[in-house]
Amino acid sequence: MEAVPLESPNSAFHSGVSFHLRRIHQSKCFLSSAESPHHHEPLTLAPESTHVIHDWCSMLNFQRTTSQLGYLFDSTNSYHALVVVVGQAVSLGHILAGSTSEIIDPTTAVAMATRFPSKAARLNIALMVAHSLLELFPSPWFPGDWDKNDIYFSVSPDGSVNTEVPFLISRNDSTRTSNAQSQEGRESAAESTSHTSRPHDHGNILLSLGVLILELWFGQPLESQPSWQANFGRNGKETEFTKFNAAATWQRMVGDDGGPRLHSITHRCVHGNFGLDTQSLEDAKLIKAVYENVVMELQHVYDGFVSWERS
Repeated sequence: MEAVPLESPNSAFHSGVSFHLRRIHQSKCFLSSAESPHHHEPLTLAPESTHVIHDWCSMLNFQRTTSQLGYLFDSTNSYHALVVVVGQAVSLGHILAGSTSEIIDPTTAVAMATRFPSKAARLNIALMVAHSLLELFPSPWFPGDWDKNDIYFSVSPDGSVNTEVPFLISRNDSTRTSNAQSQEGRESAAESTSHTSRPHDHGNILLSLGVLILELWFGQPLESQPSWQANFGRNGKETEFTKFNAAATWQRMVGDDGGPRLHSITHRCVHGNFGLDTQSLEDAKLIKAVYENVVMELQHVYDGFVSWERS
């Protein structure tokens, strides 16, 4: 399982395991406890076998035998110990659906006690995803049919969920497949979009971003909206047009609740309306337009909402 954090420079996640960087003086390291994340063992000399990490990808594929994986060395002549902490994860899809049943954990199933993220926290998630999409697409972490079920949060041993550091798991792993199989009666997103996707046409990617922003603003999944089943096919299942039609109907409601700025953001994403003749996220013009009209505008919405909450 491969994972990548969204806008998180100080930690990364891999196989349900978090890797924490701790700055130390040369030849010394901090060892953290998985049971007590904030507890530190006394300073000790680094084991002779401990090595400086030069290749991040090779390190992730290396067989782990100890919690101390190695060091990262920086220009200030400091070492940063990389320590593994076993954890669990839950998808954004299950959080929005109010479900805690799908917790990724290779050994145990813990009860997750968490309250629903605040609207400010949800807007921050939307902002991180939008920004990361421009940086990571195209890649296995942002496939053409990505959605809320591709976004995960770590679960602490006490059951609390860290919504401040979302991360993605590569679709090369089977986790996302098992999650999709649990949604009975729903045609796979890959099937539903394969009829309309064209090379260098990334309208579906932007549609998914618009849907995610709507879901995070309202705190509800698209599948729970009346417009979802209203756009099913004759066989009572999702069609290639269900997602767009349901999202377009829902998007028209956001202006009354979120104001004109959020209405403009979601309208651009859902309808692909960026005033350009390209829908390719590999085109610098569209990347710039999405950054200015979605990422930066979302930042304004988030900042304004946080200021309003504090007033």
